[in-house]
Amino acid sequence: DLPVDRVAERNSYRRALIRLQQAQRDFEQSRDAAAVSARNALRRIRSARDRVELQRRNLQIAQARLDLANSLLRQPLLNPLPGLSQSNRDVVEAQQQLLQAQDSLDQARATLQIQVLNYYRDTGTLRIDPESGALGRAMAARS
Repeated sequence: DLPVDRVAERNSYRRALIRLQQAQRDFEQSRDAAAVSARNALRRIRSARDRVELQRRNLQIAQARLDLANSLLRQPLLNPLPGLSQSNRDVVEAQQQLLQAQDSLDQARATLQIQVLNYYRDTGTLRIDPESGALGRAMAARS
């Protein structure tokens, strides 16, 4: 039983080393993919937050435009800005733009919430309360 011929052990050892190195590469690749996913999710959150702020400003502008249209409609003889139309149509258009701005703001807020939830999901920190309804009960049943 002299250790002269250990080719089988050597080959087994090399296969084990190759599997170890492959597992290390797979781990590093998974770690890098998770980091990229988290960074992308954060980017989407920042973008959604900026859209919320932009839509908030649009809402303020639409409200100011409606206020101006209403005041011009109420005071046609005291109009200090010549050339501005003082019609019901201007008020209606301003109201429509205000409603669109409100809808856009609500949509931007919803998108922000979705992006935050996506971030929690991507980072593995999303938790659902089993008492929170059908989705919570379904998730609790899977556990």
